[in-house]
Amino acid sequence: MQYAELKESSDDSSYQIDATGEVTKGQQYAPMWLGLGYESTWQFEEDETIDFYMLDEEGYQDYLSGYDFEALSMSEGVETWDISERIQDEDVYLVVSNRESLTTTKTVEISFEATLEHVDAIVDIHPETINLRSQGKWVTGYIELEEGYDVGDIDIETVKFNYDDEKVEADWGEVQNDELMVKFDRSEVVEILEPGDEVEVIITGEINDELFSGASEIRVIDPGKGRGP
Repeated sequence: MQYAELKESSDDSSYQIDATGEVTKGQQYAPMWLGLGYESTWQFEEDETIDFYMLDEEGYQDYLSGYDFEALSMSEGVETWDISERIQDEDVYLVVSNRESLTTTKTVEISFEATLEHVDAIVDIHPETINLRSQGKWVTGYIELEEGYDVGDIDIETVKFNYDDEKVEADWGEVQNDELMVKFDRSEVVEILEPGDEVEVIITGEINDELFSGASEIRVIDPGKGRGP
């Protein structure tokens, strides 16, 4: 007998997927994409229930091998399911299992454009020129959101300064007029930056369970680089 348990979620999740479904009587229909979500009806014999799992690659391979496995989301012995999960993996597996007679697996290939619930932001970074040798305390970001969103609803603990694959979390912030002003530790920021005249950095975060991001170009200088002793 296989056992499943929920996998701990990551704070760095990047994708949003929604899935709903129900078990009814009759044949089985293939799932279909609906907007940003995933909706499916699985039809079995009358009065039967199913086990529904959303798995990453590791969990899926354990499932196929008959081992105990971890699931991103799970509903066991149900007739309906409704989930909404943030995940990092670009591929997830939706497994609908009737242990008595049927196991059906559908692979959901998630694309960034199709599944990310995204809010556009306008971002300004100050100073516009960052000296890697400077001893300043803060790098400041100013965030405006597209119409219909209030910057006061941004979860400041989720706001990050991103460059390449590195990130720095915001220390604190406050609303000023229609902008959210956030402060990043300058010493941490300069650790991840490289010199350049047009360096693109991205500010990301969450608002009401949606992700927002905005890009800004800054100049990064290192006056001492390349000099001899």
